[in-house]
Amino acid sequence: MSPFIVAVAVVRNPEIRSLVKAVVGGPGHRLIESGGYLQAGLLLDNGLEPDLLLIDSTLINSTEAASLRLLLKRAPAAKTCVILGIGESGLRAEAAEFGIENVLTRPMTRRDLELMVEGLCRSSEQTLEGDSEITFAQNPAPALARMAPPNIIQLEELGDNSFFLAGSPKMLEIHRKAKLLAAADVNVLILGESGTGKEIIARLIHKHSRRARSRMHKINCAALPEPLLESELFGHRQGAFTGATRDRMGKFEQAHLGTLLLDEIGEISGYMQSKFLQVLQDGQFCRLAARTSSELTFGSLRPLTFRWKPH
Repeated sequence: MSPFIVAVAVVRNPEIRSLVKAVVGGPGHRLIESGGYLQAGLLLDNGLEPDLLLIDSTLINSTEAASLRLLLKRAPAAKTCVILGIGESGLRAEAAEFGIENVLTRPMTRRDLELMVEGLCRSSEQTLEGDSEITFAQNPAPALARMAPPNIIQLEELGDNSFFLAGSPKMLEIHRKAKLLAAADVNVLILGESGTGKEIIARLIHKHSRRARSRMHKINCAALPEPLLESELFGHRQGAFTGATRDRMGKFEQAHLGTLLLDEIGEISGYMQSKFLQVLQDGQFCRLAARTSSELTFGSLRPLTFRWKPH
């Protein structure tokens, strides 16, 4: 039985995309659909080693041309296939310059793609047979990826060079639940150990919410001393303390109609917790040195908070 291959596809043409899903995703190989050339480059930079990288030049504009060339330059030449139009001789020459020999021409047939995948399966099978135990121990990621259960992987760009990647049923379920949360305008508490991707989940929720048109602001509650944290969150009036030469808005005001991400909220003092509680319950707070405690009614904020949860 041929081993599974890991394929990354940057394909915008709907007909070619359907063909790729049928040929690559149908037999049980892992298919990662990338939203663009920059995103595919990020996957490569973060250590993903695909058995097949499909790059389609459909609908490319002048801005994206540089990103496409950069992706061709960093792509694994022997495992990359470029899908070009009949008249795209310049891109064909550039691909050859980078050592990429596998080129399919639009309009392409299902059989063209099947032959490409079958050849990679044979090559992958030979690689697995020739791998020694020492080689596997030194670099297990590619081999483990080929042996993993088949999936069509969910990949979503979130901005700021970050993306959500789901390749297992549990991660796909997390993606589904995050989108459900995004539809409900509620406060969200994200729990998890350090390094598990809590900020990525927060960005995913923000992207799919009606607040996505406004910014997502982030503040690390554990990184600032209490007086400075209070000023950062709630703002201050001129003269509130030494150096306060003018009025300043806090993060709650800056995140109006957007999302405020509060990192390590569990580390704040009891005093600050009471001020948070007032904001969450009443939607009201005031800047430092303000005359009234209800200067701003802020009912249109949805804080996203997360903290490290020990076992």
